[in-house]
Amino acid sequence: MATEKMFDLAFAYKKAKLWKRLYDSELFAVRLPDGQTGYCSVMGMMGEHNALGLYIGDRGFESYRAMAAAAENPYVLEWNGYPDWLMEQDCIQCSFENKEFLRDEDFNEVRAYAREHGVSPRGANAYPQFTRYSPNRYPWRVESEEDEKNILEALSAALALAAMLRVRRKSELGIREVDEDTESIPILIRDGEKFRLDSAPIPEPAPEAYPTPAPLDEKTLNRLKNLPKRYILECELIRVGAPVQDENGGAPWFPTLLLCAESEEGSILPIPPAEHYEEHPDNLLKNFIQVLIESKFLPRVLKVRNRATRALLEDFRVKTGVLLTVDDYLPNLDEAKQLLLSNLMDRLGEDDDADEYDAARDDEDLMDAARSMFDQIMALSDEEIKALPDMMIRQLFSMSELLPPELEARLKRLFPR
Repeated sequence: MATEKMFDLAFAYKKAKLWKRLYDSELFAVRLPDGQTGYCSVMGMMGEHNALGLYIGDRGFESYRAMAAAAENPYVLEWNGYPDWLMEQDCIQCSFENKEFLRDEDFNEVRAYAREHGVSPRGANAYPQFTRYSPNRYPWRVESEEDEKNILEALSAALALAAMLRVRRKSELGIREVDEDTESIPILIRDGEKFRLDSAPIPEPAPEAYPTPAPLDEKTLNRLKNLPKRYILECELIRVGAPVQDENGGAPWFPTLLLCAESEEGSILPIPPAEHYEEHPDNLLKNFIQVLIESKFLPRVLKVRNRATRALLEDFRVKTGVLLTVDDYLPNLDEAKQLLLSNLMDRLGEDDDADEYDAARDDEDLMDAARSMFDQIMALSDEEIKALPDMMIRQLFSMSELLPPELEARLKRLFPR
């Protein structure tokens, strides 16, 4: 929950109107209580989003870079409406919102503070809200003591900078637009009750790195080597834009799915999504391997769309001898993504606001979304089901424990064994 001190500084920051002096690309830094460097972006000059964003350390600054790069192509969204840069944000924000956009808990806290301190939030973007953006998690309330201390220090530094700007120009303080050639920015360092100004280097761009599962064990490899090689699979690692609440509370997380479509017929391999893929990539690879074993085949070729998907499947490729290529043109995979998105939106309600997602949605709901083809197949006529690819029929029979009883009975009637 937001503390009295957080609201004190938030309203003081709003009164200082620093966003009228700085663009969001004119960054400054602050030395945080634990010694880390926080990089601050003042948003609001263009009138769209009024906030102070705090990006902590090299990892935080890298997420700022991703956001800044995305701003150059604002109309490009991912297939599920959630761009990767948004899911990868690592920052704390003190933003100012209209009342109707506040979370209920936040509105009640602001209202209680305003009554106690004689404050009257008025006009557009009048209500402060503190939000933690963590990679691969849904934006959530600031809950940790560490995050509270850091945003308090950032707000204090911003107020000190606003006071400096009343008597000195931006250029005199070393504030300029940050771009790929920028080497350093001004940093505010606490000195007792005041702040002194110094210079801090910009972190070097981080090399690309992707989650990589552990090497295949001999037992699993032996099971795979006995399978016949058939089919070409088009594959892509994607995040499902439907946050799922952990049982122990906290910020909901975005599941990760390995979407695979057969290259000729376009049938989808029903691979369950995985929890917390970035920390546990082995789980998604295990899901993929289990479906292959149940379907009784190894792919002849894997066509993957990007290096993240290749990183997941590289050891699998080497150990099994499956050919793997990287190719952006994967038409059957694109159709599979649209089918998955359509079914997911049907379940969530296409006109639902993101803040209204049911926090109690559990893993089984996502399993259902990933296996949405069950519903599609039930809607087909007997003749259309008989015309389905042989690979898909075998996959369906291999998932007898997951099939709805009506579909299982229908398949047994149409394909007696």
